[in-house]
Amino acid sequence: MSIRRREPFKFGNDPDALDEQALVLDEQEQEEVIQNLKDKSEHHNTQYIILFQIVIGLSALLHVVFFFSPSKQSPLAAIFPTSGSESTPRKLPLTTYFTITHMLLHVDLSLHLLPPSNRVRSFIAGTTSNTIPGSYALLFSLLSVAPLVALFMRLSWVDIAWWSTALLLTWFIHGGQRWMRDEEEALQKLETLRYDAKGA
Repeated sequence: MSIRRREPFKFGNDPDALDEQALVLDEQEQEEVIQNLKDKSEHHNTQYIILFQIVIGLSALLHVVFFFSPSKQSPLAAIFPTSGSESTPRKLPLTTYFTITHMLLHVDLSLHLLPPSNRVRSFIAGTTSNTIPGSYALLFSLLSVAPLVALFMRLSWVDIAWWSTALLLTWFIHGGQRWMRDEEEALQKLETLRYDAKGA
């Protein structure tokens, strides 16, 4: 008959000491350690969400400026000017339509960062039968159209990059949210490792 070795809850600052002897914490100490990790995680997640919202706001502002620009020149052209032989550079067809779509999807992306209990998100979800915010699969699909058309038309790399900004931003936000969810799941798993100090 095999005997399963019991793994107690381990915590400490000295890795060498942990290798020799596990530090046994009582129930209150375990709760304090887990709660401390939760507080730090929540604090970091709040900072990340604020950063994400700022980036979304700046990107949306650029799209608004582009929408009202008479020349419909990519904002990136001011930073990376291109020297073309054409006196009038080619533009993406349905520019206004794609710009409005991207601006609306910025709002949808911002709603993804709000908790389900948020009043704004709850109100919008209630008035749209929970279709907003849309799934990330839908966002990726809609935001991929303009870059693909620009690539197919062989527009300048600046234009292709501009029409790809919303898509890249969505990928960035999606990855950040997935990382935060993984961290929450890790903390939940840690809670299941708590033990009775008397039997440890």
